[in-house]
Amino acid sequence: MESDRLAIIVISYNTREKTKRCIEHLLRNTDLPFLLWIVDNGSTDGSLEMLRAFQQRYEKKITLLENRINLGYAGAMTRVYRQIPEDYHVAYVNSDAYVGPGWASRLCRHFYRDERVGAVGPLGAILGGQHDFLHRFGSIPVDLAQPWSSVHEVFLTKINQQLSSQEVVAETSKLLIGAVMMVNANAHQQLGGLDPLYTFGVDDFDYSLRLRIASWKLLIALDTFVFHDNRSTVQLVGQGNHFTETAWNYFNRKWSGWFSDLNWDDLFLNRASTVWPPFEYKEYLSVN
Repeated sequence: MESDRLAIIVISYNTREKTKRCIEHLLRNTDLPFLLWIVDNGSTDGSLEMLRAFQQRYEKKITLLENRINLGYAGAMTRVYRQIPEDYHVAYVNSDAYVGPGWASRLCRHFYRDERVGAVGPLGAILGGQHDFLHRFGSIPVDLAQPWSSVHEVFLTKINQQLSSQEVVAETSKLLIGAVMMVNANAHQQLGGLDPLYTFGVDDFDYSLRLRIASWKLLIALDTFVFHDNRSTVQLVGQGNHFTETAWNYFNRKWSGWFSDLNWDDLFLNRASTVWPPFEYKEYLSVN
């Protein structure tokens, strides 16, 4: 892992304080050599001025790209891909996601469990699916409805310490939620980035399918926890519901007829083996 390098991408749109907190956590808690790209999608809430200050302070780490209009999440990503060095893993981090200590090395080391691991995602609060901490453990000892405070910060550190000692540290999944997702450099070079025709959302469902079809495995890191702050990137994207509906319509057109023998649960949600797209459930122990 000493040679691993990380390209982190954050898309900003009118979530100034949460984006600021996201960047602060990335700068403080990323324990691999990294470069950070931030793309602002035409914010009008003072985000741009805040981001320019970050870039001036961390000019060797941060590249800021400014859009005059909202290009959508995956659309904004296209400005970054050509700048990423070929040997860098790629980490997608939502602007309202807060990573904990050591998150980068924890996710990255799972690439070494199997040469076909193409992408890894953490557990988290309000992530959804198999990633969701509440789904697995039933409760969380902080009030997620309250504004971020030192209580949340302490929990973020403690839960990552606790998770690091469990026996099962990762498992295969049919879907990775894109709020925080790290993609192996080799998989990124083969598949490229997110499909820019997804206006907002759904790109993670699409990318999960593309990875599996190319025989890459998806892992959920059960030893890593992040906060996703109440899905505000969805709420504040601008045209919200319209963007999401348009994205799902595109997804259905793109994949129509590909997996007609599978229901939604078999395609994305459960642990049943499938031949196409390939999936086999497996757990990875801490000693592996």
